Amino acid sequence: MAWTYTTKAKVVSLSKCATADLQDEWSNWVEKLIDKWTGTTYVATTSYTSEVHSGDGTSSVFVDHPPIVSVSSIVVDDGAVASSEYVVFSHWVELTTYPTTLVADALYYTNAFPVGVGNIEISYVGGSATVPANVELAATQMVGAIAMVADRQGADLSLKYSRMTENTGDAETVTERLGLQATLRSIMRAYLGPRVMIR
Repeated sequence: MAWTYTTKAKVVSLSKCATADLQDEWSNWVEKLIDKWTGTTYVATTSYTSEVHSGDGTSSVFVDHPPIVSVSSIVVDDGAVASSEYVVFSHWVELTTYPTTLVADALYYTNAFPVGVGNIEISYVGGSATVPANVELAATQMVGAIAMVADRQGADLSLKYSRMTENTGDAETVTERLGLQATLRSIMRAYLGPRVMIR
């Protein structure tokens, strides 16, 4: 679904290209890159029931479909965890007053999910129904970068991932990464933070 994260008008206002030159597939590419980078989509929220996780003796469990809108229940080893015993963050749930485990005591965690395989179930609403401003800005700049490459037919930004080096005496220093791939990655890194690794 093209033009969900940004609009043609916003791309035109930030880059030197005509509306007619912008292709829908560029927006689709950018949206898929952003989704993969962030580990989520920004078009709707979804309910996830009994998402299974394995306790590792720490106080946090990261969900598979962030950001978390709300948590309806957490079950650990067939016992429900009261909502007063955890705090919900955008990508994880953290225990606050749950009983400690031996592993947690050894690692200095005051409250921890017990170690076990598939012993935690979280039911929650995840995803985002609105596009955050940082995602919109990243998408706008990324489509603009693709338009620049298409306009110049790759003359100034090649499609290859390359780097410039600077030689000072015997030392060689990487000063800048060039190319469309590097440009898109640097935009995502700047506006979206580090890449989320999905299991």
